[in-house]
Amino acid sequence: MSQEDVADRMIAYGREHPDEMDLIGAIVSRAMSLPWPKDREPSPTNIMMDVLAVHTHGRPLLLVDFATADDFDFVHDIVGIRRHLDRETGQLDEHFVPRFSAPAVQEKRHG
Repeated sequence: MSQEDVADRMIAYGREHPDEMDLIGAIVSRAMSLPWPKDREPSPTNIMMDVLAVHTHGRPLLLVDFATADDFDFVHDIVGIRRHLDRETGQLDEHFVPRFSAPAVQEKRHG
């Protein structure tokens, strides 16, 4: 694979709006307060990068709804994103759709 091919596949950050970063920060803070097993506790930076990658690379998230979700749905999306994210491309595998995906994305997947 050439360097250009690798560069085309890599996640490009910087597409987010400052207001979105505030919401992602709230999501990260809440995720870090979860009772993670000690050997699987993610870093705040990893959670931020995972949520940001999903949100800016093909599966926009309803960040306000995500940040204020009930615990069950919040954990579903955080754990699912962490488990199903391709960290090179920012894409989720086809087996996982976050509950807080923007409606247009949900309609394409389920419509």
